[in-house]
Amino acid sequence: MNPTDQTELILTLVLFFVLLALAVFCGIRVNRPANPLKPRMFPYSGAMMLLAVMIVATAAHAFTLYAGVRIAVGGKPVGGQ
Repeated sequence: MNPTDQTELILTLVLFFVLLALAVFCGIRVNRPANPLKPRMFPYSGAMMLLAVMIVATAAHAFTLYAGVRIAVGGKPVGGQ
């Protein structure tokens, strides 16, 4: 693994854990009881779904960086001949 891939892996893992923390925060906010006098001004459920998709994509990216396998685009390996 070259230094560029190591840096990219570290940044990807940092992003993964930030997204995970935001998803946990949204999950906590969704499970709070509703207060009719203070309506929710932010759709935490929708944000949690979007964060879940981003977490899966980031995890897949981190796996490909760790394994050293490039995902093929259009049937040809990325960066190959």
